[in-house]
Amino acid sequence: MSDAATKTCSKCGDVKAFDAFKKIGMQCKSCLNEMARKRYEINPERVAANSKKWRQANPEKVIANYLKWEQGNRDKRVAKQKEWAIKNRRKRAQQQSKRDGLLRKNLAESYLRNIVSRTTGIEYAVVPQALIEVKRKHLQILRKLKEKPNEQQSKNP
Repeated sequence: MSDAATKTCSKCGDVKAFDAFKKIGMQCKSCLNEMARKRYEINPERVAANSKKWRQANPEKVIANYLKWEQGNRDKRVAKQKEWAIKNRRKRAQQQSKRDGLLRKNLAESYLRNIVSRTTGIEYAVVPQALIEVKRKHLQILRKLKEKPNEQQSKNP
């Protein structure tokens, strides 16, 4: 390593490349990480509170950091999600059932698109918006008709 591309850490004394340091400061990233780890061990509640305060004050940076992480770790995230789904099959099924119920109740576009796709043979991604709206109106009418007999029964005891 040439001297021009290196820097000496003020904490550990090691000579390292510039990319081993943050933009500002004389301590290498390894030493800074070690100090942060010790700070967390001593007072985890305070570190968590400070982190939460920073996240609330900097939502755009939080999103940018997440997106940056996501770009380099998509496979890792997908693997963890699959692992969780396998370990928590019942919970996953309950969540999916609850979600499906909400989609059905609210006549969500994805729910309607799925119905139209299954009943007509049209590929899910290319179901026309007009057809989705027709199906929505159709289901709304069926629901109203279903409510009518219930209303009449309650009027005629």
